[in-house]
Amino acid sequence: MSDVLWPSRSFRRLRLTPTRDLLRGRITGRLDWRAKIRAAGLPEAAESVVLQVVTRTRLWRAEKVAVADELIAHFADGLASGASADDVARAFGDPRRAAKLIGCAKRRGRALPWHALVVAVKIFLLLIGLYIALGIYFYVGRPTPTIDYLGAINQRILAVPPADRAWPLYRRAILMLTDRPNPRERWPKVIGYNFYGKHWPEITVWLRAHNAGLALAREASTKPSFGFVLGRGGSEDDPALGWDFHRYDGMNWSTTAMEGSLYMTLNPYWQDARTLSQVLAADAKLASEGGDAARFEADIEAMLGLAAQLKDQEGVGMEGTISLSIRAEAQGQVAATLRDHPLLLDDARLAHLAHRLSGPNVAADLVNISNERAESLDLIQRAYTDDGHGDGRLTLAGLRMLREEHGIRLWNEGPSDEDLMLWYYKVAAAPVTQLIALSRRQLVDTFNANFDRQEADLHRPIREMDVRRHFREIGAWSRTPVDRVRYAMLQLTTTSLHGIATTAERVLGQRDGVVVGIALELYHRRHGRYPELLEQLTPDLLPAVPLDRITGDPVRYRVVDGKPLVYSVGADRHDDGGVLNPNNPLWAAQWHPNDVRKGDWVLYPEPVPTVSDNEE
Repeated sequence: MSDVLWPSRSFRRLRLTPTRDLLRGRITGRLDWRAKIRAAGLPEAAESVVLQVVTRTRLWRAEKVAVADELIAHFADGLASGASADDVARAFGDPRRAAKLIGCAKRRGRALPWHALVVAVKIFLLLIGLYIALGIYFYVGRPTPTIDYLGAINQRILAVPPADRAWPLYRRAILMLTDRPNPRERWPKVIGYNFYGKHWPEITVWLRAHNAGLALAREASTKPSFGFVLGRGGSEDDPALGWDFHRYDGMNWSTTAMEGSLYMTLNPYWQDARTLSQVLAADAKLASEGGDAARFEADIEAMLGLAAQLKDQEGVGMEGTISLSIRAEAQGQVAATLRDHPLLLDDARLAHLAHRLSGPNVAADLVNISNERAESLDLIQRAYTDDGHGDGRLTLAGLRMLREEHGIRLWNEGPSDEDLMLWYYKVAAAPVTQLIALSRRQLVDTFNANFDRQEADLHRPIREMDVRRHFREIGAWSRTPVDRVRYAMLQLTTTSLHGIATTAERVLGQRDGVVVGIALELYHRRHGRYPELLEQLTPDLLPAVPLDRITGDPVRYRVVDGKPLVYSVGADRHDDGGVLNPNNPLWAAQWHPNDVRKGDWVLYPEPVPTVSDNEE
């Protein structure tokens, strides 16, 4: 039996030998405090108390050996004084309380590094606990959209009497002009050709064959409202136009909170409206070549009417840009006719066109941003919780918007495995992100202040805007990794209006050239020559000489080879005598702080488009 137990006893002795004894080649087993207590020969009552106390101290083995020695000595002294084992055990007190006091005293006497480690572990566990609590707090948060922005927009659209809505007529005109037997097909290829190129004869044949569709488009342009009902169940549900085949292609619907938002609402009529304006422009060119002044004027009026309808359409996003491009195309056709067919329009028609074009003065007169703010506020309510008092915290849906819908990067992330990044956003970074990100009230207040400043800018010429301030403010939102997280939702929801302001200024500058061109043509008809100064056109033919959109000085004017030349000094603010920018002849005007392109911006006459032999 002893032979069987020997290996286990030897292993126990080895296990209870201090490392420094082993390094000296000794197997002492002196950490076996149980054996030491049994070997002390104490009475059973005293031995039981010592075993209980040492066991409950929960100290290191070496410390337990020391405690055992002290207790053995204590009980031995008591027994040596003549007291019985029971009396000594009773006088010792509660073993549990004694073990706790002895354990605390021994731990207090340990080395400083151990105490530092204990504090560090406690702090770490506390942080882990806080992190878990924050995670739970984050994941129980849900966005609760309370305002139906899309419904409010459609309510205003539907309040317009059906007879005053243009879209039903435009829809019929598009179907007549496209001849689509297959709803998947778009406009005929001939419409995509440049009508200043070699395909112009082919385009003219197509235009003459589609007079009925063009007449219907002109009729639609006279309606007070565009009248396109937005969203699913609205005007876009139109299989005949083929929109149901591509309605939401490429959109990520994993963020269910986005469904029904203004951001996810499509305006599929954009491309058709833009193409329809190009068809009207081509027809205006055909009318001017054929000497049909009435048809030319009707096409220009139709383009201006379509531009105005899109400006006031309760859509989101591109309406302003498309409206401006249509207006610019109409003005371009008037300018081209003044250049190529100056006698097409009589004095009355020219005066009417000048009056028709002269209304707007600043970008706010040409674009409608009423729903841009609503789109951003709609995103915010779908990304944040709502405490009922205008505040809330970022939710998982908000992080998904940043990552999946918009690709905004946080924390300086680089290329990485997609599954890892998904874990990072959903689990690791979420609790920390909600602490750093702006609260709902902070986000809304900052967004509104920025939007208000930009909206006010649209009511003044762009030369008076502090564009650099806007760029500085946006740059501050991503200066550090913490800033990128804090202002990520602000970057998502903030729309820069300076781009559309720049486009509007270009259109207004072009308009100034056309109006001056009309006045010059009328002056030439009356006097048989062009004036030496533009001031000679005022006030009979021109209320005032237009100001240079870039500098604020009167536009420049020269007579070159018997022909008038009206121009702006361009982005470099240097008078080059009306010499075009060779890289950007039509629009040599930029307002970005770092853009100082050379060359002037010719306002009148319209520069002749250059078309390559292979261009369609």
